[in-house]
Amino acid sequence: MADDAAVLDAPVESSAIDTGSVDTSTDTSSVTDAGTTDAIDSGDTPQSGETGHLRGAELYRAVKDKLKASGLTPAEQRSLRNAIHIAAKADEATGGDLNRFTAEREAYQQLVREGEESLPTEDLIQTVKADRDQLAGIIADIQAGAPRLLQEMVEDNPESFKSLVPQAMDRLAELDNDRFSNYIARSAVSFMNAQGIPVEFAVLDEFLPSIPDFPGKNRVIQALQKVYKAFNSLETLASKQISTTSKPAAENGADVGQNNGDAGLSDRLEAWNARAGKPNEELNVSEMNRVASTRKVTLTDAEKKQIRASVAEEFNSRLAANRQYGQTMQGYLKSGNRREYEKRAAAEGQKLLPSIVARHTNAVIDKRTTAGTTKPATGTTKPAISSQPVKDGSGNLVQWISGPPKSVGLQVDHNRQRPGMMARGEAYIVGQKAVHKWKVKTAMMA
Repeated sequence: MADDAAVLDAPVESSAIDTGSVDTSTDTSSVTDAGTTDAIDSGDTPQSGETGHLRGAELYRAVKDKLKASGLTPAEQRSLRNAIHIAAKADEATGGDLNRFTAEREAYQQLVREGEESLPTEDLIQTVKADRDQLAGIIADIQAGAPRLLQEMVEDNPESFKSLVPQAMDRLAELDNDRFSNYIARSAVSFMNAQGIPVEFAVLDEFLPSIPDFPGKNRVIQALQKVYKAFNSLETLASKQISTTSKPAAENGADVGQNNGDAGLSDRLEAWNARAGKPNEELNVSEMNRVASTRKVTLTDAEKKQIRASVAEEFNSRLAANRQYGQTMQGYLKSGNRREYEKRAAAEGQKLLPSIVARHTNAVIDKRTTAGTTKPATGTTKPAISSQPVKDGSGNLVQWISGPPKSVGLQVDHNRQRPGMMARGEAYIVGQKAVHKWKVKTAMMA
């Protein structure tokens, strides 16, 4: 029995079973509940309503001496002790409710997706957590306008993106028709501008009044005026600023948190223009050098300065006259979308600057080559443009001339000209900032 005692008292893996510091008396009368009976039933499983069970080390200490005297082998005694220890741990882990624990495990298994059946518990938990984090990021991105989600769709599933967008636009038309119409109008106006429609309108404005009378002329003019009005309405709809409830995302190039009223917008405008103007300035210099090289001329610093000043004046004037451009850039400025602001500024420069720079550069070169060869004009002629400029009710600079531009030797700037201006006696002149006006004879529109 000495050997047996040595085996039973040996240290075990868990410290929960400590046989050296607790009374090992086999008297268990103190652990029975008042509501239970001391009679031992013959059932092989726990019975309903049983209470006062001993567990773990407490149970083992109560039966240790009885096990020693029972004639069990040391291995059997160790196995019973281990079973008591495991049962105590299981009871602790399940809170004493094995059925609930089993139900939770079954619910947990529902998280396992196809191909994850062999994943260790820790790996499966990490996978589920990663999926939840990704979903939270997607929801946050959607609340911010979904710039990242859209970009990922374009890159990873372009065909699905193409199919999704028309469906989304149909729903947008139902949900917010103003926003939908604004988007469609902007696309339509952009397309017509690219096709040069405003220039064609300006040509019609200039030449239509001089068309000889013919039966139905008034009706033709009315039809054209209706077309002008429709185009102007489309432009108005396209220029409408639609408020947004989504917060611009920093990943999309937006400077969030810089909108501090008019002062903040002013500071932002100055900072953005300094950066957005660099590509256009580089294009200005490049085109100027290209034209000079083609003409085999080396421009002086004074000539370059003159060209840059003239180009800047005309370029800025044309941008200022483009109401849609100004409203679009203001929208980018207010929403903090610096990236689109810079892209639009560069695109406008690519469209306008090459011809502007070439014209002013050639003018300076022509002036140099013809200097001293022009004879002073004799006699006097009536100036076409009045010497004192005035401003209209909107504060725009106005020059009055004696008649239509063509009649006084001036060239209409069709890139700035808007539909209906010629009919009202108004026109922009190439190389000049002010709006030019003249009195329109009623007979010309008859």
